Amino acid sequence: MPFEISHDYGSQFATIHLRGEATLENFAHLIAHIHLDSKAKGYTRVLVNLQQTTGKPSFSGQLELGEMTAMRLPHLDRIASVVRGEDRTTASQKVATRMGLRLMVFTDAEEAVAWLSED
Repeated sequence: MPFEISHDYGSQFATIHLRGEATLENFAHLIAHIHLDSKAKGYTRVLVNLQQTTGKPSFSGQLELGEMTAMRLPHLDRIASVVRGEDRTTASQKVATRMGLRLMVFTDAEEAVAWLSED
């Protein structure tokens, strides 16, 4: 079942709230959605709130997720992902960063907002 997606568009960045199962397939659909939505709405920074999702991709899936994100969203300046503490790894972040994308994984939404708001 695909993610349920809701949006908030602020002056500095877009926030995407997700519900549903955190599968690699769902993330692929999400990345495609962000690609189209960010081009249409003109935002370059996004906070993806994953705290209401269930499960997480395998370690190799997380590596693939980082690669997919970097390849599909290079036009974005910053991406902040907010996850539950027990789900935090930096696998996707490390891959995306090595590929030139500024992606950070947070467990605290306020820290993610502060990072996205920096100049």
